Amino acid sequence: MARALARKEETSTTLLEAAKKVLRQNGYSGLSTRDVATAAGVPLSQIHYHFGSKQGLVMALFEYLNAQLLDRQNALFADTALTFSQRWDRACEYLDDDIASGYVRVLQELIAASWADAAVAKVIRAAGMGWIDLIVAAGRKAKDELGGLGPLTPEEVVQGSASRSPAVAEAAAEFELGQHLHHAGHVESARAHFRAAHRLQPENWTYKRNAWELVSPGIQGPTDFYDGDWLSDIKAAGPEHYYARPDF
Repeated sequence: MARALARKEETSTTLLEAAKKVLRQNGYSGLSTRDVATAAGVPLSQIHYHFGSKQGLVMALFEYLNAQLLDRQNALFADTALTFSQRWDRACEYLDDDIASGYVRVLQELIAASWADAAVAKVIRAAGMGWIDLIVAAGRKAKDELGGLGPLTPEEVVQGSASRSPAVAEAAAEFELGQHLHHAGHVESARAHFRAAHRLQPENWTYKRNAWELVSPGIQGPTDFYDGDWLSDIKAAGPEHYYARPDF
């Protein structure tokens, strides 16, 4: 029984290493289960036996690569022979390796798929938490070595770097598309996207003020195209929420 489990684990690892090789050579769109099976020297049926489908293979490959990279990064930040700045420089250099390995490509593809697939989203969230834990631990070490991180705690640094919610991400895309269309001369089409950005992230002053400025330069007054205007929003929110109170 133990020998059979060991063989199964060995075959699974062989397939994942083959998938990593094919991914690097052909890219995500060119990753086929048949090519992976050929590279691993096993029948195609073995992929379906171990992973169920191409998506199952890709998710397993992502978890496999992610675990390797987390182990590498943990070992790096635990290396007391290097200063913190040297460890950080080395970590940045690793990014080139990660891009070449295909990990970043798989990550981006799975993030896109996770919007519509709860199983993929679960894998992505679990992987992200591993990196958050690593960065918080590295921040704590840096705080001890450097005497502080300014006004922020390691947890606050990570929180400020967290990924955006779907609504906030969509608002950013709508705003950028509005900017592009407006500069290309498609003013009416741009306004629809600006309004969508305002609806998706109503607390974002940048999106509002840019749209108001394009219609009412310098004044940002009421228009027929957008809800609100600069002065009305200042009065509603209170000037203390718009301008930071000076600290004398």
